[in-house]
Amino acid sequence: MDNLIVLNLDDYHNIHTKRRADTTTTSDVHHFQTILLKAASEIPAIPFTNLLMKKNIHNPKGIDVDLVVENVSHSFFPYLWLTYNERKFAFSGELPKAKNHEEHVEMLLVHCYDNRIQQRRDDRSMNNTKLVNLVEGNLRSTEDYVKALQNVFNIPELKLYLEKYILVAPMDYPGQYFVRHGISSCMNSTNTSELSTLLLHIVPMIGPLHVSLNSRETVFLLNYAFFNKLNCEVYSKKKKLAKKPKPYKINVLLELAASGWSLIREEVLAKFCNYKDPEVRYLLDLLDNVVPLVLDFYPVIFRSGYWPAYKEAMFRVWMLFCRYNRKNYNKLPIAFFSDVFYWFTTHHPMASIIEQNFHLFNDYYVENFHSSLRLQTNKLNSSEQIITQAKIIDQKRGNNQFKEIFSDPHNIIYTEKELEFMKKRTAIFLLELFMKIFNNHDKVIKIDASGKSGKNKNKIQYKLPTLDTIVDAKLLPLAWSTSFHPRTERYCDREDCELSHNVGCNLACGHSYHYKCFLLNLSSQCQHCNEYLTKSIIDNGKAFQNSLNSSDEDFLFKEEKEEEENMDEVENDESISFDTSVDTILDNLLSSFKDLGVEDSQMSS
Repeated sequence: MDNLIVLNLDDYHNIHTKRRADTTTTSDVHHFQTILLKAASEIPAIPFTNLLMKKNIHNPKGIDVDLVVENVSHSFFPYLWLTYNERKFAFSGELPKAKNHEEHVEMLLVHCYDNRIQQRRDDRSMNNTKLVNLVEGNLRSTEDYVKALQNVFNIPELKLYLEKYILVAPMDYPGQYFVRHGISSCMNSTNTSELSTLLLHIVPMIGPLHVSLNSRETVFLLNYAFFNKLNCEVYSKKKKLAKKPKPYKINVLLELAASGWSLIREEVLAKFCNYKDPEVRYLLDLLDNVVPLVLDFYPVIFRSGYWPAYKEAMFRVWMLFCRYNRKNYNKLPIAFFSDVFYWFTTHHPMASIIEQNFHLFNDYYVENFHSSLRLQTNKLNSSEQIITQAKIIDQKRGNNQFKEIFSDPHNIIYTEKELEFMKKRTAIFLLELFMKIFNNHDKVIKIDASGKSGKNKNKIQYKLPTLDTIVDAKLLPLAWSTSFHPRTERYCDREDCELSHNVGCNLACGHSYHYKCFLLNLSSQCQHCNEYLTKSIIDNGKAFQNSLNSSDEDFLFKEEKEEEENMDEVENDESISFDTSVDTILDNLLSSFKDLGVEDSQMSS
């Protein structure tokens, strides 16, 4: 074997429905370790050691924050004054677009793991996959992961492969943490066993599918007030949206927000682009930056195979995780960039392979396998029956008819007509929202939410009158997460600016500068946000490395367990009530909106 092999290692349980704790029901939950391989026959295997530089795949410094800061400063910082939608134009020729309704729907089903959709079938194909093993057991510690990997090490052919090459392992954050923890222990040990040596040949990588899922859920949950109003308007409902609905529902609402915004984007930006009002900046950031970014990350950018767009999108997603203070995911991308920049700096063969074929490093395969397994088993099956069924699925993996049987019917597929109608309803909702904001532009209230105990020191919140909700400053554009919030008493946010006029540019981050200050004095970069991001990279990177060097692993699963148990019931009624006058209403609203007396000048809060 001398071709590239990707390793998927993940946990599986036989829970078939979301459960709430009660005192009357008991059930046996079986937990398994799934070890799956995906071979790419056309790509050469990745050597452990770079023979030219005499350096192996791992950076001896671990998470190298200095290397990350040096590279992101010149690779990404110069473009952060643009929203994602604005920056996307630079990559538009390389990014795929949905050519028909089926491909559009498939993008909404990105977290439904079946094989029926034609779009990017090669990426989703289970051909050349092999189940190494499905064994009963947890994946809750470094020891658990090392034990699971022993299934790989015990196969003579794979052991021989690993003596020379590596297995790249796209993983979720527990896998990332525990495997990296084991690797760190091996690198710091003076007495490495044979197992430790083989463990060094496993290269964990942040899984794009998990990044996509977590970023979408995080954006939805933290901006619930907005999406709840959107849901009520589009579906004509008075009932509140579930606090944590299924991924498909989240995807639909995100897609509606993005597509509805596209219908009115130019008109709204022409009126409000120079506003400094927090509620205006919140919505512009959400609609033109945050939502399209998390929507595109996996189905558009990752699948495009275009490396420059992917690495910049990964950095922008990290910025979201960072400012939202999303535990663990505010650290994992830094580890990813530390590895990537090290490989390019040392000219390791991994650099050219990830640049040209990064779309192969996917965590989709094991999710697809789990989906098939769950469909062919039930909660009453014993662990032996589940393992037997897993082996049957693996043996039949090349049988297309067999895969069709295992494909779960989608919960909801909207027709093209329904999606177009919902898109226009969303545009109407957004226009009405911005018209109300025009009347409320001076009614945003800043709240000092600092705790007496010091736990929430310097915590600032804002009451947004139009949305009728209180949000943390972290939900506003990046500027409000820095130590220098946008000024309300004057236009320019350069600290030593002495100019008095109000003509300049409002950046995507929320800071504003005179053209002279931004172009000449600041070299077209936001000084406040660059300082915040640099500090965040250093702090989070060092914190992650310290945790890898620590023997305490309990904290990780305390956080994960809390998130898993916070599940709400979901509503099944998704019917659409068509209104044939939707086009007329939208046209009339656009005319009224254009007549608003909003001046194209700065307006402070």
